[in-house]
Amino acid sequence: MHIQKISATVSKEALSRLLQGARFPDGVTLVDLSLADGAVLLVLRIASYFGIPVRVKLEFDSVQGSRVVFKATPPINLSMAESPNAAQPNRPEAVSRNRHTPVELDLVRLSKGIIKTATIKHLSINKSGISIQVEDLEADPQKVSVTWQSL
Repeated sequence: MHIQKISATVSKEALSRLLQGARFPDGVTLVDLSLADGAVLLVLRIASYFGIPVRVKLEFDSVQGSRVVFKATPPINLSMAESPNAAQPNRPEAVSRNRHTPVELDLVRLSKGIIKTATIKHLSINKSGISIQVEDLEADPQKVSVTWQSL
């Protein structure tokens, strides 16, 4: 299935429900989520930080094809950020010298096989939600049908 252009808006509440069901690395639990202009603010409970809640700001940086790049502040140690849905190019020893850690989320990987390819043209974040515009989206028609029916 090929979709030339599609736009979607995800409310803060829907994003929160989605992230509550997301798989985080071992020892990381989402406690709270809020949105600000250009950023997602997460409160995470991290076992390697003695279970103390840590507020992480994911500030929108750029889009690259199907990937969205955020700047995570404070810098996130690789051992706590490893996830199939997130990638950090920094090595652990470099984290302490940086003011932020790049965090990459890939729309194709997040879709778990529903989307084969996509090009993100625009993404914006504000207090009420996230808006995204995608072009040249290729999707698996059977997986889209199953997902659509489960809504």
